[in-house]
Amino acid sequence: MYYFKDFLRELSVDTNMMFSIEWKDKEDIYYCGLDIDKENSSCTELSLGDDKYILRVKKSEEACLSILKYYIENKYSELFCLREQFFTDVIQGNKVYLEKINAIEPFLKGGCTLMIINVDGSKYEALNILKEKYDENKITSMIYDESLIVIGMFENKKLECKIIKELLSSKLCCKCAISYGHDSFSVEDFKISYEEAKDAMILGEKISNKDEIYSYNEMFFEKVIFNIDDNIKKQYLNEFKETFDSLDEEMINTIEEFINCNLNISESAKNLYIHRNTLIYRLDKLSKDTGYDIRIFKDATVFTIAFLIWKGIE
Repeated sequence: MYYFKDFLRELSVDTNMMFSIEWKDKEDIYYCGLDIDKENSSCTELSLGDDKYILRVKKSEEACLSILKYYIENKYSELFCLREQFFTDVIQGNKVYLEKINAIEPFLKGGCTLMIINVDGSKYEALNILKEKYDENKITSMIYDESLIVIGMFENKKLECKIIKELLSSKLCCKCAISYGHDSFSVEDFKISYEEAKDAMILGEKISNKDEIYSYNEMFFEKVIFNIDDNIKKQYLNEFKETFDSLDEEMINTIEEFINCNLNISESAKNLYIHRNTLIYRLDKLSKDTGYDIRIFKDATVFTIAFLIWKGIE
């Protein structure tokens, strides 16, 4: 709803009225400038798209509440992005009428990417940042199922994800994770792409990948591991769980970085900000304590499978 904030600001100035719009029992969406004392105010329910909000004004301006509600709801309907409603309908499996498909087809035919973005800060502030960054005619940003979704055509998806992650992390001072699946060229593709991005986020969060950028297309190893038969998983856990539970945070970080760097000692040491010899010492200790030298491919494969299974239930 941030793309019509200028209208709200102008409406407040033109009418000389103070008002706020609030998400029910959640954070405030819009303030006209000054806080309104809730005990000395009047409110009504406001419908914006599929969501319900609270419109609040001063008690002394209660008579204007209904007309203010009318103007805001109508303006939102006028500005409400057809693409957002279309994409929501497709994700939810709702019937999509032909005129909507025709209207959105130019956006899909070039191959669009759907990204799911999770932030541990305000998703509403994050949405505002994204809408300010992107041209709404080319990129759609929205909130769906407690996550941010960005849909558009990107020449370099990995690079764009890094830019978004750095932007949101720096401006909101919070952690940010992004996932995406295959590009969509049709309505059917789009639904699949959303499910892939969702699965990639779940897998990524389970294994605590430090990159926090998850491509479904590049997670074959993780998908294999988390589809292993439960009985085999139990066998791995019986052998390794006690060992993994005893590891301190420093050693866990070392293992994760070494795996992420494809067993490259120099690169791992650089990313961990430690001397190469320090990393070798830690790997020697791990080998002595577990019986697995993860510098050796076979040992590393068995150890990594067990480690990721353990991370998945941690």
